Amino acid sequence: MGFRLESASCFRSKAVDTLAIDFMARSKVCVLLFTTLVGATGCPTRPLIEPDGGFPDDDTGGPPIPSECVDAVYGALGSRLSGNSNAAMTIGPSASCVEMSGPDSSVFFEAPRTARYRFDTSGSAIDTVLEVLEGDCDGPSLGCHDDISPPEVLTSRVEVNLQAGQVVTVVVDSYSQGGEWTLTVTDLSGPPPGMCDVDESLDTAPLRLAETLAGSNSNLISSCGGAGPEFVLSWTPPVTARYSFDVLLPEFDSVLYLYEDDSCQSEIACNADLGAINGAGFIQEVAGGRPVTVVVDSEDGSVGDFSLEIREVPGSCSNDAVFIEVPGVIEGATDMGRNSGGVSCGGDFAPDQTWRFIAPFSAVYTINIEAEFVWVVGLWDATCRQEFACTSSRSDDPSLVVELFEGQEMVLQVDALGHARGPYVAIIEAMGDVSCPNINLDSFLPISESGVLTRASDNAFPFCATGGTDVTYGFVAPADGLYEINTFGSTIDTVLSVWDGGCGGTQLGCNDDARNVESRVVVELFAGQFVVIAIDGFEGAVGEYVLNIDFG
Repeated sequence: MGFRLESASCFRSKAVDTLAIDFMARSKVCVLLFTTLVGATGCPTRPLIEPDGGFPDDDTGGPPIPSECVDAVYGALGSRLSGNSNAAMTIGPSASCVEMSGPDSSVFFEAPRTARYRFDTSGSAIDTVLEVLEGDCDGPSLGCHDDISPPEVLTSRVEVNLQAGQVVTVVVDSYSQGGEWTLTVTDLSGPPPGMCDVDESLDTAPLRLAETLAGSNSNLISSCGGAGPEFVLSWTPPVTARYSFDVLLPEFDSVLYLYEDDSCQSEIACNADLGAINGAGFIQEVAGGRPVTVVVDSEDGSVGDFSLEIREVPGSCSNDAVFIEVPGVIEGATDMGRNSGGVSCGGDFAPDQTWRFIAPFSAVYTINIEAEFVWVVGLWDATCRQEFACTSSRSDDPSLVVELFEGQEMVLQVDALGHARGPYVAIIEAMGDVSCPNINLDSFLPISESGVLTRASDNAFPFCATGGTDVTYGFVAPADGLYEINTFGSTIDTVLSVWDGGCGGTQLGCNDDARNVESRVVVELFAGQFVVIAIDGFEGAVGEYVLNIDFG
């Protein structure tokens, strides 16, 4: 006895890599889907095979289904079919790539057209194994796969090329204990010809459209979901650049995806969860003058109004930032700025403001933001290429603290999470002088400095050897390239280390005894990069040292 289940679109599938199998002949194929224990979300089902083994009078048609091997029939592409292997009506073979198995379920699927299909168990409450058998469930195995990324992801996926009318049967078996599972089948070959129906064509940026999904068709589905109605925009970027694509204030659970041309065949970006309520978005570089297809879809089939915004993302931070005096107070508003692309702790989709300043003296500086919105603040070097620090109003410690030396030029970026924006106050204060670096060098190469290492300071802690007493030098690279830094000519045993951005920064290089007891480090720096060079006496040694810096 068997029963057939119709699928429902319960939730989207996740895209993951695994096994790919090609079928070139129009033969019947049996795909086994095996499972182990990990609760799933159930979907509405109903039995469609009569107790006598026959099928009810309906309009499904199609080829005969082997009732001795099949418990359910898969419905619309992109929907999720749910079941429980403990309640299955049939018993199938064990998967060839596992040593043991338990209760199983089986699902029938017929390819509606010649295409490549993905069978995916993401969302299952149990660990799945996916095997493909040719013919019926007694046929030879064409492939078997278990655990996409153990131990975190224990579901499975198989991708196959099927011809129109070709049959597969998915059997859900359990490794040791049955449970609830889900199955999603997706057509990876893009929509059939004529299914990429464009609703609007534009070629400007920035742009913001107010649209609705009410009355829209449902022809497309992406790798991250979206089986409901969709809005399709053919958009030609004016220039080659990075752009932010953003669904604002949707009245439904939105999915946003992008095809690289106007044929809806090759997906290049997809997002279904921006962190905002029902929102979706991503940043993607696209070529100017070539149309791409932007799709706003519905995750659960619901419809409603939304806004679509596309903006160019100019880069890490603005080089035309206004100079300010510090310590001091800045009053600004992010809704008056442009979107520079965010910092490491957020801000990709919100407008921001940038400010440039020069530290008047060496000190530890604190930057605090006062605002009514969820803000993000980052600090960049003068070239806007290296981020020094980042924090947000959601951080445990929202104060930005950074050590700067006299004359060091920085760029402050005030940004926001999600789509937040508004007025703010930035307060920059100095917490007192610092003793590291002890000396700031100019950038004219070559440089040769000498001195006597005493027990006056110990600011750096090299990783490559035991130091002790040290002297520290601040250096700004004049150009991109390799730099050789050594202590050749020193009379004491030295340990040499190079630190990015300050004495508490990332160690870029460390050496002990490159030549006798002298040290040598070669590091790659970019123009404007600030580093601290520390010379330690090995195990606390003191005496005369020499520091040499030149292009490597």
